[in-house]
Amino acid sequence: GYLLAGRYQHDKALSRQLDLPVDRVMVVPKGTPADPYILQSARDYGGQVVSRDQFRDWAEAHPEIAEPGHLIKGGYRDGKLWLDLEADALV
Repeated sequence: GYLLAGRYQHDKALSRQLDLPVDRVMVVPKGTPADPYILQSARDYGGQVVSRDQFRDWAEAHPEIAEPGHLIKGGYRDGKLWLDLEADALV
């Protein structure tokens, strides 16, 4: 919530900004590392993770990050989502 608006936002405010239902947005508590939440949510929901991060510090607790297609390199550039799907397809 900090990087998008310059101040902390709860999931309700962030969901409005992202135009998503509030039940589709999770804001990690202040002062808490987000990586474990992201990886656990992907595990719980059978989802993929879009990030530039390789999550190496969490590989032991989350071995699924080594599976092809689990991590997709991507992010936002100039307000637009980019995904490096070609690199992921080569894994």
